Formats: sequence, structure tokens, C-alpha cells
Amino acid sequence: MLQTAILKKNKQMKKTFTAYALVLMLVIGVTHAYGEENASNPLAAVNNTDVRWQYFDLDGPERNDFWLDGSYMLNPKLKLKYELHYWDTDVTGSSENGFETFHLKPIYFPTQGEWGPWKYKLAIGVEWIVGFGNEDKGIGSGSDQIAPLAGLALVRGGTVLVPLVQHFVEYDGPDVNQTSFRLIAI
Repeated sequence: MLQTAILKKNKQMKKTFTAYALVLMLVIGVTHAYGEENASNPLAAVNNTDVRWQYFDLDGPERNDFWLDGSYMLNPKLKLKYELHYWDTDVTGSSENGFETFHLKPIYFPTQGEWGPWKYKLAIGVEWIVGFGNEDKGIGSGSDQIAPLAGLALVRGGTVLVPLVQHFVEYDGPDVNQTSFRLIAI
């Protein structure tokens, strides 16, 4: 009986800590965008910090992904992006929570200009992804990864198109070897 009460108290403390951490992230997650670029564009030359939440209904189990996502322009041609992911899930049959991954992504902008009616900006970079080792809780993949990327932001009026290619490969943990092609439209 005492053990059950302690477990319930511990679970409540974790939820309270999570709520306080999210409130703190909301308070510090202020966007400081400048110029005409949209901070939603991953290739925009802006400083920003966002707090995000994504819910997954997995036909029974559920997962909430809370993350801090931001960037800082180190100079006009070099941007440093970062992400910190925290999961709250019941995929193992019991409620679990913990940090999933930390991402650090330097992005270099070697050139920009105009191509007909479109403004463009070329970007190359690499993403470093480090897991927190919570796979036993159903959190994360268990792989630390490196992911080189290349993209091109095309801007015309209020429209932004970003074709992006990125290849993920693990350097520690279970095998990861995949290429991702994305088209972001804003």
C-alpha cells in the first residue's frame, strides 16, 4: 500500500515537473525574427525559438512529443539550429516520459541571388542527432546519427518553396541508413 502511494506520488511529481518545464520553455521561447524572412522557413536567416507539441494516436498507445526548436545566426552565412525532444508515451503499456533526442544543425549559406522572378538561397549543412538512451521506456530509436543536408529556398512574393534532401546514418546504435526528400511550402 505504501509502495503504491509512493509510485503515484512519483508519477504526479514527474507530471508536475513536465508541466513546469513546458511553462518555462514557453516563457523563454520568444521569437526574434528580423527582415522579411519567415521563421517557419528552415533556411531563413533569422534568430528564433519555438516550443512545439505534436500528438500521435497510435491506435491504442498514445505519444506526445514536446520540443524546443530554434536557431541562431552566428553570422550572415552561418546558422545554428537546435532541437530538444521530450516524449510522454504509453507505448510500453505503462505511462513513460523522458528526453528523446537532441539535434544540433549548422547550416551554411554559400550563395543567394535571383533566378528570373524567384529569389533563392542555397544551403548545405549537417545534423547531429544524439539519443538519450530511453528506448526501454519506448522513447527514441536508440541511434545516434549524422545527417548531411542540402536545400534551396525559393521565394516569390509571399510564397516560399524549399526542396531539401538529407541522408541519415547512425554512428552508434541500431542501423539507420535512409535518405529523406522533402518539399516545404510556406
